[in-house]
Amino acid sequence: MTKMLDINNISRRKLLLAAAIAAPAAVLVASSAEAAKVSQASVQYRGTPNAGHSCGGCKLFTAPSACQVVSGKVSPAGWCQLWQPKA
Repeated sequence: MTKMLDINNISRRKLLLAAAIAAPAAVLVASSAEAAKVSQASVQYRGTPNAGHSCGGCKLFTAPSACQVVSGKVSPAGWCQLWQPKA
């Protein structure tokens, strides 16, 4: 028979221990987002626009010089294969 969690029976010490364990885990998850980004070379990033398209007009661009999916510093005047128009 499985033992169910009884909310009324959780001590403050157990709650603080759980929070202390969860905090570093949250930091690891947040830092893995940067690790999940692709390299500039893999998406053929360049510092100049392509056919009128530039990072500044892409929905993945984060001002002033970042991208949600491409690692490293990204110029608003740059371009890569993942370019998508802002909505």
